[in-house]
Amino acid sequence: MKRPSRSLARRVVWAVTGAVVVFLGMLAVVAYSVLAQQEDVLVNEMLTRESQRLVQRLQTGETPVPHDGALHLGPGMQAWVGESAAQLEGLPASLRGMPPGLHELHTDDRIWHLEVTDTPAGRVQVLYDASSHEERVYDFGKLLLALWAIGSLFGYAIARTIAGRVVAPLHELTERLMRWGEGLPRTETHDDTYQDEAGRLLEAFNQVQDQVDRALATEREFAMNLSHEIRTPLTAIRTDAELAGLGTNLTPAQVDRLQRIMRAVDDVDETISSVHALTTEHAGPKEVAAVAQVIDDVWAGLADRAEAAGLSFLNAIPENLKVRLDRQALVTVSRNLIVNAIEHAAPARLVVAAVLEGIRFTDNGPGIAPDDLPFVFERYYRGLRRDISENRRPDHGAGQRRGLGLAIARRTCLLQGWQIEVEADISGPDRGTRFTVVIPEFDTAATPV
Repeated sequence: MKRPSRSLARRVVWAVTGAVVVFLGMLAVVAYSVLAQQEDVLVNEMLTRESQRLVQRLQTGETPVPHDGALHLGPGMQAWVGESAAQLEGLPASLRGMPPGLHELHTDDRIWHLEVTDTPAGRVQVLYDASSHEERVYDFGKLLLALWAIGSLFGYAIARTIAGRVVAPLHELTERLMRWGEGLPRTETHDDTYQDEAGRLLEAFNQVQDQVDRALATEREFAMNLSHEIRTPLTAIRTDAELAGLGTNLTPAQVDRLQRIMRAVDDVDETISSVHALTTEHAGPKEVAAVAQVIDDVWAGLADRAEAAGLSFLNAIPENLKVRLDRQALVTVSRNLIVNAIEHAAPARLVVAAVLEGIRFTDNGPGIAPDDLPFVFERYYRGLRRDISENRRPDHGAGQRRGLGLAIARRTCLLQGWQIEVEADISGPDRGTRFTVVIPEFDTAATPV
């Protein structure tokens, strides 16, 4: 795969290389400056030492014999005692008349260090030709420059290795996503948005997201078509079963079989509703609803089933409590919580009451084990039931599948911006399960109306 000119890898390479170049350059500048300063210090110390020695000789009365007007103190070092033109023979004119102290001058491609000292015997001037020292400093600078260039090239090589290892997982992820979304139309761009690895990864994610959205749309369409196509014959089957059950010459076995047919039809209808609820992404319209009436309507459709299971019911919500919310969502959540009580709490008593934050469903059934409590909203979670009552029906045994009801209730709450909470005890006076549906709209309903 050809990398674009503005790729992330190239930016990483140049960033790391630039850091290495700057760092090595700073080190080279510091090293050169320190060496140059040390050379100057050494030369000045040597000048001072020779000047002091010459002054001591003059103070003891010794008169050094100059040669060609200058005293030769060593290689490249000369001294003059006095201020007359004859005494300063050989001293460059540009160095004459300097005040006392250390001086550095550049003349005729030469570098001079001069120390001037005034004594009772006359002025002492010591001159040193430091050109050779400066040449060594320059040579050292050239060496540093070469090392800086080599280090920069080495840093570039390291930067390419680092960039390759850093960006390689990004390339691999991008390629996998591209293969996953292969065949989907790509986004045509005319700017630099997708000209690096991060941009191409974003493009790949967009393609995969499009694919997922198409799959979800297909799933929702299938669920709606399934609901439409199956509910019509199911309604006919249930109606025929109900009409057949009205006959007067039926045996108890035939009546029981017809009732099982109707329950099976209801189970299929609930399954279709569950699939539709799980594939829904948007909340429905809000309307002012009498909460107690909604709960009564839900219970009316489940009363026979609850009675057969041994679940009694009390609607403790005030009749005049009205809240603006999605009524169908409240029906879905309430229905699934009541069905959960029928299947897992009965024989028991279920009380539905309004609380400050929403609606609470409380039963005095066997409760839910603490180990199972965090997982009750997962799809098809299989938890271990605890049969405390001796009158429990055989189909409520340990390890029963919990189904989709609570998962649907939680998803519906999430779509509405609601929350659903559960508490349970398996022993003691508070034994049972409490589901609380936290509905923010209850905060806006100041008082029951």
